[in-house]
Amino acid sequence: MSVTLWEEWSMLTAGEDNTLVTMETSPTVIVPLRVSRLSDTQLRAELVSKGALVGPITPSTRIVYEQYLVKLEEAPQASLMDSSLAGYTRELISCLKGEPQTDWTGAELEMAEEYRHPSAGRKYRQGTSKTCFNYLLLDPLIADDLPKRALTVNPREIFKQFIKGVFYIGKGKQSRPYSHLIEATRTSKDCEKLARIRDIWSRDRGVISLHVYHNTMAEEAFTREALMIACLGLKKLTNSKKGEFYGKSRTWRPAKQRGVGLSLLYKAHLTLLNEGHREIKRRDVA
Repeated sequence: MSVTLWEEWSMLTAGEDNTLVTMETSPTVIVPLRVSRLSDTQLRAELVSKGALVGPITPSTRIVYEQYLVKLEEAPQASLMDSSLAGYTRELISCLKGEPQTDWTGAELEMAEEYRHPSAGRKYRQGTSKTCFNYLLLDPLIADDLPKRALTVNPREIFKQFIKGVFYIGKGKQSRPYSHLIEATRTSKDCEKLARIRDIWSRDRGVISLHVYHNTMAEEAFTREALMIACLGLKKLTNSKKGEFYGKSRTWRPAKQRGVGLSLLYKAHLTLLNEGHREIKRRDVA
């Protein structure tokens, strides 16, 4: 049986007590009459007041949110933001806290579908050649040996360390990601991105360059870059500016853009876990 991205995430994100906080009901959580009698509006208000990010409350999802409210009331500390997540977007914090998630897979496919068969009457930025990809630069001092650690560490913690390790997101083709490393060795230019690279090298470690979403048109790659930056937040990156949205994604509300960006980041971290990585040290840069 196939599962969606967030169904897979649900299978992986068991809490310390092995109780899943997902879009599935839990037989161990009993909903008191007081909670079951709340209107949808009242239930949403209660959850929001405790810091939860609430999606649509429907007949099929209501019981999930009722049980989540009970858990927050029984363990109020769970509603407090982990100080290590301060400054991240609500969507990322919600995900890393194990709250119910919206499945944005359909929206991502909708975005990509625009570029499967380019319109002959439309002019695309940098043309229609499908030679681009996206890349993420990670700090190994934070995202240290995640593929190996994933065998024994809680998956939610692995994703959290991945997110904290990302310091730059880009779009490129050919050797574009390495231009940042070359710039760090051959110029005296000083900026946050180059300072981070040099700091990693000064500790005798190497930058992790993760390449994802290959063989795309430039506009699609620019859009994926923008979606991931929107989710992670520019303040958490060394990018100098936000990305640019194209096609239908330009009309999406910010919450949807961040949600799809979260889906892209999650799948990027799976690529790292599955394929592994090699650190690029200063001596590796010609």
